[in-house]
Amino acid sequence: MRPSANVSEAQRLRLVLALGQRVTSMLDLEVLLPEACRLIARAFGYDLVGINLVDPLDARRLFQAAAYPPERRLPRSFRVLLGHGLTGWVARAGRPSLVNDVQKDPRYILGPGREQTRAELDVPLRLGRRTIGVLNVESERLDAFGAADVPYLQGLAGQLAQAIDNARLAADSRQLAAAEERARLARDLHDETIQALVALGRQLDLLALDLAHPNVAGERLERIQTLLESTLEGVRRMSQNQQPAALEDLGLVAALRAHADAWRELGLGVTLHICGEPRRLPSAIEYAVYRVAQEAVSNVARHAGVSDADVELRFSADELSLCVTDAGHGFATRRTPAGQGLLGMRDRAAEIGAELEITSPASSTGRGTRVQLWVPLKLTLLDGR
Repeated sequence: MRPSANVSEAQRLRLVLALGQRVTSMLDLEVLLPEACRLIARAFGYDLVGINLVDPLDARRLFQAAAYPPERRLPRSFRVLLGHGLTGWVARAGRPSLVNDVQKDPRYILGPGREQTRAELDVPLRLGRRTIGVLNVESERLDAFGAADVPYLQGLAGQLAQAIDNARLAADSRQLAAAEERARLARDLHDETIQALVALGRQLDLLALDLAHPNVAGERLERIQTLLESTLEGVRRMSQNQQPAALEDLGLVAALRAHADAWRELGLGVTLHICGEPRRLPSAIEYAVYRVAQEAVSNVARHAGVSDADVELRFSADELSLCVTDAGHGFATRRTPAGQGLLGMRDRAAEIGAELEITSPASSTGRGTRVQLWVPLKLTLLDGR
């Protein structure tokens, strides 16, 4: 990568405009954030570019949502308190910070993967008066940045903040549409379909009393009644699947067990593994994890071409992890456009500051898919010690 000093003013302006056009066209945060980091690093020759966002679960801290190159990324559980460290200071102050020798700045906190950093430039990601995060660039050279770098990075940060907001609005729209559809389906099933089936069952009971040949008709009606009860139970299961009472009343583990049982009755052998010591978690986390698991298992049933799936939920002191695997057809995750189901899972992960990875492990054979979700529980905070 060429050093940023070799990029002329005209070239920088063209790069800022071109990069802005690229990022504002992306409406999926899981694609937007790492791609923006990569584009900025490659265009300006920065050694590291990171995007830090205000934590959705606690507005008093930042977490690194994406970085380039990827091997320099902080651990998932790492958070920076607002006001601490260079990025935390920028997030609170709402103005840029340029430090050409980080070891001489008392605000600097050395984090994992930052051992080679010598200079750092941070600018806030702002929407109006609100700061939603920090765009962070670093160099392994002392005195790598100049005052001229700041306005260009601010221009990029303004476009990036708007792109992030657009992607979040798109995610909210998808979730609202899905929630409205689930609620509508649940209401329709309860108010119309279930009530109609119950009424039909009562009518069949009365019909049995009126038939002239009760022995012959009784056997037929018994078969109809069995079919009716099976249909009624299936509809109830569909309704509960849309609004799982077990999740709210008993928690994530109980809800996943009920979900696995329901799929087994439908012919998909879902095996649930619970590792570690289960415990109740904040409702936002339990709901998001349940929805990711629900969508992942549904994808197995619809697309994998297999009759079995494994779901592992692992509790530890530091994080909760979910892993859904199958040995089915698999798919090329880098080349396959994300459908609404995959976008929904990514949206759920973003809601709680979690990390989602969807891969086809046996890529050489094109078989098997793994959906992994990591949710930080015990956070490691950079707090200025």
